[in-house]
Amino acid sequence: MEGFFDPNDLYIDTPDLLCHKCGLNKKCLSPRMPFTGEGRLKILIIAEAPGEEEDKQNKQLVGDVGIYFRKLLAERNLDLDADFWKMNAVSCRPPNNREPAKNELSCCFPNIQKAIQDLKPKLVWLMGKSAIESYFMSRFSTLTPNRWRGLLIPDFERNVWVVSTYHPSYALRNQENSLIVSQYIRDLDFALDCMRVKHLDKLERPDEDAVRISTDFDEVCEALENVAENPPKYLYFDYETTGLKPYREGHKIHSVSFCGDDNKSFSFPLQRHWTALQQSAIEKRWKKVLLNKSKKIAHNISFEDVWSRIILDTVPNCWYWDTMLVAHILDNRPKYSGLKFQAFLHWGAADYGKDIRSYLESFDDSGFNRIHKAPTSKLLLYGGLDSLYGKHLFLKQTKLVDPLLEKGIDLFVEGTLAFADMQINGITVNKKYYKNAHKELEQKIEERKKELQEFPECKKFFEVTGRLPNLGSTDDLRQMFFDIGKLKPPKITEKGNISVDADAMARIKSPLATEISNLNKIKKIDNTYISQFIREIDTDGKVHPFFNLGTVRTYRSSSDKPNMQNTPVRNKEAKRLSRSGIMPSKGFKIIDWDYAAIEVRAGACYTKDPALIAYINDPTTDMHKDTASDIFLLDTDKVTKELRFYVKNGFVFPEWYGSYYKNCAINIWRECKELPTKDGIPLIEHLESVGLIKSRRDAEDYFIRHVKRVERNYWKKFHVFKEWQERWYKSYEKTGVVEFLTGFRAKGYMGRNELVNYPFQGTAFHCLLWSVIQINAELRDRKMRSKVIAQIHDCAVIDCDPDELKEVKELCTEISTLRIREEYPWIIVPLEIEWEETEIDQSWYSKTLMKED
Repeated sequence: MEGFFDPNDLYIDTPDLLCHKCGLNKKCLSPRMPFTGEGRLKILIIAEAPGEEEDKQNKQLVGDVGIYFRKLLAERNLDLDADFWKMNAVSCRPPNNREPAKNELSCCFPNIQKAIQDLKPKLVWLMGKSAIESYFMSRFSTLTPNRWRGLLIPDFERNVWVVSTYHPSYALRNQENSLIVSQYIRDLDFALDCMRVKHLDKLERPDEDAVRISTDFDEVCEALENVAENPPKYLYFDYETTGLKPYREGHKIHSVSFCGDDNKSFSFPLQRHWTALQQSAIEKRWKKVLLNKSKKIAHNISFEDVWSRIILDTVPNCWYWDTMLVAHILDNRPKYSGLKFQAFLHWGAADYGKDIRSYLESFDDSGFNRIHKAPTSKLLLYGGLDSLYGKHLFLKQTKLVDPLLEKGIDLFVEGTLAFADMQINGITVNKKYYKNAHKELEQKIEERKKELQEFPECKKFFEVTGRLPNLGSTDDLRQMFFDIGKLKPPKITEKGNISVDADAMARIKSPLATEISNLNKIKKIDNTYISQFIREIDTDGKVHPFFNLGTVRTYRSSSDKPNMQNTPVRNKEAKRLSRSGIMPSKGFKIIDWDYAAIEVRAGACYTKDPALIAYINDPTTDMHKDTASDIFLLDTDKVTKELRFYVKNGFVFPEWYGSYYKNCAINIWRECKELPTKDGIPLIEHLESVGLIKSRRDAEDYFIRHVKRVERNYWKKFHVFKEWQERWYKSYEKTGVVEFLTGFRAKGYMGRNELVNYPFQGTAFHCLLWSVIQINAELRDRKMRSKVIAQIHDCAVIDCDPDELKEVKELCTEISTLRIREEYPWIIVPLEIEWEETEIDQSWYSKTLMKED
């Protein structure tokens, strides 16, 4: 059914120039397709683009997808044509049903604006990637459906509520995947529930007039004295600073804003604008505020904590809540927890930071931004709005948190403060070593480039183009290998281009391609590992990396500037070069401890599988070696460490996380068929000798069938685990959430692998985090010189005074294996840790297993 507007009216204000620039109207059967539907519910659906059937019928949402979607609506007593208006992000069908390009979406967006203006819907429903891109591209850069699905957003700019889902074609394409379909149905029902939303004028919003900015000395002093002497119950505060880290000379806290129980924010300069005496007086009063009994709140409290301690030499008292971490705990999707996004999500707040962003987010080589050039009034208003929205976000979050999540919030708040201590402690590095390593690698790279230019492919490239190829250029590599060299492309990108990424280069059958891959590995060592240390060395001779708790979907940690969790291990040369400059304090040694098989132990706590628990409780047994014995038909004493490794990571964990025998068998076979047993016999020869492989030509097929039998027997042994998996999947299908034993809840679109992986990985890390919190606090309380300096996956790294080694080791062991079981009584298996250490004044690279006492 067509809409009740004349199609010509709908486009009367659309400049012909935009259609001419786009050009899609010249390539389809039904150009400029109008909206359709009667819109009885005042809801405008915006889909992606007309498909082939829509193009033929001059209607939206027809064909198989339309039948499927209409059926879902009919089951809910709704009619697509009668109850909704519907249109597409582009009104003309792109050739070959491809996704609309961004310029096409931009050209067509005035049609959407006019439809909203004329129809005055109370709700706009965006279905799919293109619709989301079209609607939000002028305001946000991350426009994936996963970021926006399942959110109801007040859009005051267009005077509508907005909800987003995947396009129904996504669910239709994945009908065999019950996890995807069930989540899509939940999102669909959420979108339909949004029909009942109140009109926008009923939404209670933070009043931006509640921001008070001041550069008056007496007024600022009076405001600070009042807060210091009459502490509000909750105090949100925010800093605007000269950079991200305060360790280099010259860094300042330019301004401060805070918001108390009256929900009015006050913003003032701290270390700019004032005379020296005035600044000293204001700093003194602000320090009193930091030390009062108000429960302190911030968005990423480790930032305000570190800057208070380094710049003001004051440890804030009574940290209580971190709105960034709580946003992440409430919803673990990526790109979700930022304050500006939260302000837009909950109150439709426009981007109040756009006028000040360039001053805060552009940095020189020393890590300083341009905040000193920012207009004072704009800077103070920006900070005041941060505090205003942050405080309102805190109030909103307290209503959304339940007892389960309270445990996770407490852990992460304590954890981020422990990580702030680690950041301040810093890691000593050998600056001279890294600079020399950088020079040596640069020289090696240039020499190798010249050598590679002598390869026949490069000479042929020169003959054709008149120049030598740039071996770092994807265009030149494509031209050299595929246009000129006529090689068969091993891999195509999602956009249809020939791939020359690391995986593709490794699969090209050419000696030059192999050498280019090796050269790229050397470049990565220099650019990714060595250079990050050189950039981040501060004037104290240390790096002070961030350790973050608000970014990873599994509720684990991340690290950056430099990324200590990305220091290589498997590549021996990369490991040597990147870790040889990481040093203990003078006269100290680096020690670290790592939980042994912590994910396996977490798995036992969730599944309570008696066979798995038996393996853990008996240190003489080895589950991975036994499985390798079954897969390779070897006695366990003939299984090498390498074969055990590939079975552990190629069969056991993949099977746990939802993979199946064929994928596992193929990966293991390709990695292991030439590897030797402990007798030195290549595996393929051994399997021939025991009669498994009857023909080398069909060796992989024989191995796959064998692994199928191993898988069947494996799950007979661990049948309780398998039964738990099935219950876990069914629970997610019903609820859409996965709850952790440690107080977290993952949700959203997850595959079978993720459903099991998330709680095991997250819980394993939470055990480490809890232990690090306690160890860090006890080292501080005992006034010991040893300090926790890093957390690497399931490992804690300590800069250790040799005189304290025994005490540190006993303390860490007690906390991480005994006290933790008192804190977490659901831990039903013993925990073990493994130790490594360096000699005194030796680099982290030189560490070895710690000798038993």
